[in-house]
Amino acid sequence: MTEIISTDQKLTLTQRKLRKLKKAPVKFFIDSKAVKPFIFTFVKLGSFLAVILMFALLVFYYGFIASDRFESSSVILIKQAGVNEAGASSLSILGLPSQNQDILILQEHILSKDMLNLLDQSINLKAHYSDTNNDVISRLKNNSSQEDFFDYFLKHIEIFPNEGGTMLTIKAQGFTPEFSQLVVSEIIQDAEKFINNIGQSMADAQLQYARTDVENAHTLLNTNQAVLIEFQETHQLFNPDAQGGAVLSIVNNLEQTLTQKSVELKGLQAFLNDNSNEVITLKQELKALNEQLSIEKSKLVNNNGNAFNNLMAQYQEMQMSAQLSADIYRSTLLSLEALKAESYRKLKHLIVVSSANRPEEAQYPKRLYNILTYLVVVLMFFAIFKIIYAAIKEHN
Repeated sequence: MTEIISTDQKLTLTQRKLRKLKKAPVKFFIDSKAVKPFIFTFVKLGSFLAVILMFALLVFYYGFIASDRFESSSVILIKQAGVNEAGASSLSILGLPSQNQDILILQEHILSKDMLNLLDQSINLKAHYSDTNNDVISRLKNNSSQEDFFDYFLKHIEIFPNEGGTMLTIKAQGFTPEFSQLVVSEIIQDAEKFINNIGQSMADAQLQYARTDVENAHTLLNTNQAVLIEFQETHQLFNPDAQGGAVLSIVNNLEQTLTQKSVELKGLQAFLNDNSNEVITLKQELKALNEQLSIEKSKLVNNNGNAFNNLMAQYQEMQMSAQLSADIYRSTLLSLEALKAESYRKLKHLIVVSSANRPEEAQYPKRLYNILTYLVVVLMFFAIFKIIYAAIKEHN
């Protein structure tokens, strides 16, 4: 220790300062007589001067550099065809989908990346927001990512429903009055297509399904009617029921005639012999009647499948199938017509309550508000800093 002190004592003041500068330059500058007063002055006054300087820069930016941003607004309403206010209230009471849900769905669509991409394609939104004619702080960076572009878009558009949730207010900012109006107009145009497509796509899907049912029912009806007509042509029968009834009537008449002739024959045989002309003639008539009766009965019932009982059973089955097909076809037609009316009733239309206006004055940035807000906040933090600094100094 004695040796180190003796070595330091041999060094001159200049040599010691140079060695301190070499080993600890920061400490050398802090401990120097020229810097210590400066540091003390900065601690006392420098922070306040920094506040004044930043405030001056802020005033200069908002006063001379900040680009004007204009805001256009519009109010829209979604109306469902065929539903009055009383009907809408009833749906809301029953907990069914109402107009409010349509407003919320449309709001989410407008605030989506799909809307951002559509606006960029139709009106070149990104080029406007990143235009170098606008100040570097307000404009979008040229090399910004899609996510940054989307965040910038959300900061320059405002969508909110009214208190009842029946109307939607749309606001959009642009660096020119014309462009801000164009943004809102494009949003309304796409929103109208979006609402129409929702209702129309659902209606088209239901109608297509109903039309398919009608076509299938019509094909089935044609098939069954063709089978019935082919059966009638094959068997030369227009109506087996009526024709079978006619044959049955003939059989009944033949049996009645045969009974009468049999009684008449017995009466003749009581006083005439069998070789008499009257008896022989009557027997021949009875024989002819029996043969004809057998023929007619065979038409009604036999084992070869051509009897009226078999034909009638087949005909009735085919007739029932054709009638059922006709009923199904009629039912599908009625369902299709009812669905057309229901689809029209469910169609939704976008009504523009207030068109996109062309602003005359710039609403943003709010220069005075931002300057005063910054001044109040900074002064508040400056006061807190001074209090903490004073407390630390007093403690030391």
